[in-house]
Order: sequence, then C-alpha cells, then structure tokens
Amino acid sequence: MEYDYSAAVFIGRFQPFHLGHLDVVKHGLRIAKRVIIVLGSSDAAPTTKNPFSVEERQKLILSHFSNEIDRIVVVPVRDYFN
Repeated sequence: MEYDYSAAVFIGRFQPFHLGHLDVVKHGLRIAKRVIIVLGSSDAAPTTKNPFSVEERQKLILSHFSNEIDRIVVVPVRDYFN
C-alpha cells in the first residue's frame, strides 16, 4: 500500500485515551506508514490529572489496534517545564 507520509506523530497525555484520540490515530494510519504516539507526563506520579501510568496508557491505546499494531510506536516522554 502507498502512503502519503512515512510517519505521523501524535503527542498527548491521553489521560484517558478517548474516541477523539482513536479517530486521530486511525486517520494517521490511513495516511502514514507508521504512527508514533508520544505519551507526555511519563514520569508523573499518579494524580487526578494524570491517573494512569505509561504502561496502562500504552496497553489501553494498543488494545484498539489488533491489525495495525506493528505500525504503531509508543514513546514515553517526561514533562519539561520552563
């Protein structure tokens, strides 16, 4: 299959991953060979704003993509404050 882009990047906390996020990733899979999902707040302790760990968010996200899982890369990144 021919794609318009080699990669699409989607950055967010995904706390939680919801249907809007799902639609964006599905669109990325339609237009790009690979989708890179960058999970922000990867080193944050659990709070009401960030209740899920990186592992929990990654598992939740990938659970929606059985056929395309080899085209999705999940990368954690810690928060940087100015």
